Order: sequence, then C-alpha cells, then structure tokens
Amino acid sequence: YSLLSGVLDLKIKKQKGLSIKIVAALYSVIAICILTIVVVFGGYRLFEKNVKKNYEKYATTVLDYAYTVTSDHAFGDMIVGREMPDEYETMREALNTIKENSDIEYLYAVYFDDINDIHSLTYAINTKTSDELANGGKYSYLGDACEAGSFEDETLLILQEAVRSGRKESGILDGYSDEYGHMLNGYRVLFDSNGNPAGLLCVEIDINS
Repeated sequence: YSLLSGVLDLKIKKQKGLSIKIVAALYSVIAICILTIVVVFGGYRLFEKNVKKNYEKYATTVLDYAYTVTSDHAFGDMIVGREMPDEYETMREALNTIKENSDIEYLYAVYFDDINDIHSLTYAINTKTSDELANGGKYSYLGDACEAGSFEDETLLILQEAVRSGRKESGILDGYSDEYGHMLNGYRVLFDSNGNPAGLLCVEIDINS
C-alpha cells in the first residue's frame, strides 16, 4: 500500500509540475503576443506620424513657393479691387505650372466677400493641369462663388480668423469628407500692397493612401 501511495504521489507531483510548466509557457506566449501588438501598433503610429509630418512639410513648401508667385503679381491688390488685369492670367499660368509639377490635388485662392459671413467664401483663382483641362476641367475666376459645402463650418471659422488676424505664417488643417476622404489643407493669407489681409492661398493634398 505504501509503495502504491508513493507512486501515486509521484505521478501527482509530475502532473503538477507539468501543469505549472504549461501555464508558464502560456503566460509567456500571451506576454510575447501582447508585446508584439504593442510594438507593431506603436511603430505604425510613429510611421503614420512621420508620414503626416512629411505631407505637411511638402504642402507648406508648395504653398510658400506659390505664394511668391502671387506676391510678384500683387494678387492681393487684384482681390481687393475685384479686378482681373492681363497679369491675372499670366499669374494663373505660373500657378498652373506649379500644380503640374507637384503632387498636390488642388491649388487655388479664395476670399470672404463679407468677412463677417463665413459662407461668403468666393474664388479668387484656381489652377488646372493640362490633363484636367483636356478632360473638361474649367477655371474659376475672381468673383465666382465657392460651391456650397466645399468647407466645413469649423474650417471656415479658422480661415476667417486667419484673415481677420492677418496671420503671417502658413497653416495646416486636416480635412475629411465622404466624397474626398482625408485631405491635408494648407493655407496662407494674401495681403494687398498696404499690408491688409485680402484672401487666402490654399493647397490640398490627398492623404488617403
């Protein structure tokens, strides 16, 4: 009897030892899986953040380059005077070239016909690539009303404040719509020759991919 009892005790101890090893192994596997998920997710978030920063830097670079073109043609004075001299189309061609040779989706300028009304946003100019024009794309001219719903009210308020305050530096906004998905919007206030804010130069980049 004592021999049988000893054998049973030994088996039980072996089973307990085996169970502890299995539990320990499972805990190790679970811990490794959790750690892997954390590392992968953290790495993806870091990658996403760096990609967004690169998009923002690119948008600002294109925007600032286009801004020099509008400054060379005193675009702010055209907006304030609601005038389109011959130089207007010369400027548009220069802006068209910038868009043609960049990876932005849109390059245009707008202004508030009534600075107190965010829904009075009006085109000052827009650009088209040669392919867009060949496929039926149309220009918008100074004084053409922007399409209803082109911007969310939250965005319009930010643009309105940028004009009112005469913000000097470029700004970046995250935009989203069911039609266009995620877009990165860059903007910079245009000034007339007297230093008064006249409108906004804008670029948009598709960041869905």
